[in-house]
Amino acid sequence: ELAAWGFGSLGLARVEARADAANEAARRTAGKAGFVFEGVQRSGWPLPDKRTDAFVASLVPDDLSVG
Repeated sequence: ELAAWGFGSLGLARVEARADAANEAARRTAGKAGFVFEGVQRSGWPLPDKRTDAFVASLVPDDLSVG
């Protein structure tokens, strides 16, 4: 798994997923990949003509199941 490699080989402490808060498909995909929803960042997602809210989710080494 890519995240396990990043944590082990690169020493990453955290991986974040961010997308337009209205993008339910992106939120579901992040959840299926093991990311934990953390909240909404106001005006956190830039679009060509405006900014919109972004959902933020994260994955940390403890989230990965072993075995």
